[in-house]
Amino acid sequence: VGAVLIALTGAVASAEPTVARLRAMRRAHLTDDIQATTTDEIIAESREHAAVIASHQGIFDLDLDAGLLSLSAEAVRILGFGQSATELKHADWLRYLVPDDRDVYRQALSSNLAYRIEFRIKRSDGNIEWYELRATMMGQASEAGRCLGLIANVNARKEAELFQTSPQTDGLTGLGNRLALFELLEDAKDQFKTLALLILDLDRFKTVDSSVGADGADALLREVATRVEKKFGKKAKIFRV
Repeated sequence: VGAVLIALTGAVASAEPTVARLRAMRRAHLTDDIQATTTDEIIAESREHAAVIASHQGIFDLDLDAGLLSLSAEAVRILGFGQSATELKHADWLRYLVPDDRDVYRQALSSNLAYRIEFRIKRSDGNIEWYELRATMMGQASEAGRCLGLIANVNARKEAELFQTSPQTDGLTGLGNRLALFELLEDAKDQFKTLALLILDLDRFKTVDSSVGADGADALLREVATRVEKKFGKKAKIFRV
């Protein structure tokens, strides 16, 4: 049973083959009530684990007393940290959070209640994306010792919300759109002599789109926007037109 539990903990791709094997094991031990009951419990846990993976969420398990955060393999993948389940110090986890969002996170931990919060994480590839954490504080009513929940990437939804609330923002890249550029030029008026306009075009972009698909092309545009903004963001206003 211990070996089966270890195998289930490490399973990421699919739990259904494991469930089938467990059912076969249960049939082989029909006369062993303890073994059969234990196997039923493991099957239930395996289904729950599969459901979490299917929902594109990862397990977030923070031991406040030990100051250690355990992330499931799916959580690690969602966060862009790698492919395997991992454990890291809570202080190291906090460094991944964008500084402006750390207070929201700390307040949730001190509430000793169930909560849902959103914050930004700086991924290992340098990109900053939005995440949602649904968790419950566990332990004594006066002082919780554990935070257990699910974490998910909600960057696409946040970008859509930004586009809806800011009609001058490009929903894909987060840069200013054509309307924002026209407004800037209109406001500039007599200052044109002090301005410089640089147009950056991606050659054969339609070829890229046809070869890697719309999702791949969108990812390329976001990456180009991120790099251009990192290079010139403090010196210039950047738009996607």
